[in-house]
Amino acid sequence: MKKITWINFLFLWVGTCLFGYPPSHGPFADGKSPAKVALKQWVVTKQEKQHGQEADYPSLWCFAESEGSAGPTVRLRRVEHPNGDEWEITVMDRNGTTISDPATNDMPSYVIYVSTADLNQDGVPDFMVNIWSGGCGLAAEGSTTTFLLSEKGRFKSTNFYGFDFGPEDIIRLKPDGPWYYIQNDFLGNGDEKTKDGRDHSFWVYQLYRFRGGKMVEANKDDARFPKWIWYTYKANHKETDQLTAEQKKRIMEGK
Repeated sequence: MKKITWINFLFLWVGTCLFGYPPSHGPFADGKSPAKVALKQWVVTKQEKQHGQEADYPSLWCFAESEGSAGPTVRLRRVEHPNGDEWEITVMDRNGTTISDPATNDMPSYVIYVSTADLNQDGVPDFMVNIWSGGCGLAAEGSTTTFLLSEKGRFKSTNFYGFDFGPEDIIRLKPDGPWYYIQNDFLGNGDEKTKDGRDHSFWVYQLYRFRGGKMVEANKDDARFPKWIWYTYKANHKETDQLTAEQKKRIMEGK
């Protein structure tokens, strides 16, 4: 977030403890949302503190499809580093063999969710590890999602930061088309002068497509992306004219 005035912070904070972007300022107008993927939530099967751990919360978590499942397991282990701790994420098969490339998530929170869906449509369920951190007010909300996508028998990771994560973030634009991820951010106009000369806040949406073990920028796949929506008191789904394309580019490069 580059620059938000005191009055904007007051507007965001009063009476709010929000999760994700508000439907009133989403990238699609009411009734125009495309199909959403059904995410299957995995359950926690193990939590424990590691030897010598000083934190109050478990630093080793295991997730599976269900209790006693004979399928794969997603394990998260908290690793301490001088420049900031991170979560080490590993996918293991039913025999305990690692089947994922090295993956980490640097969100410091212990609020963790794991879900699955065949995002790249190769017949193998992919994983989404969402680690959430927040509080009251949008300035405190946020999460980092680690996508673990299957490719040639292994899982490759990509991380995205956004304002939480949910089924509304995974869409399909055409009935038989690929799945997409909508990455959302919340930005101020920073040092850029808006059309009316005042400071404003914007929900910014970008589109990514799942392709094998990668996620590729796909704004060109839909004319509605990228999309900057002015966060106003009234519901708003329109692309803002408060900033030029060049200004938006500079803000994105400087965030």
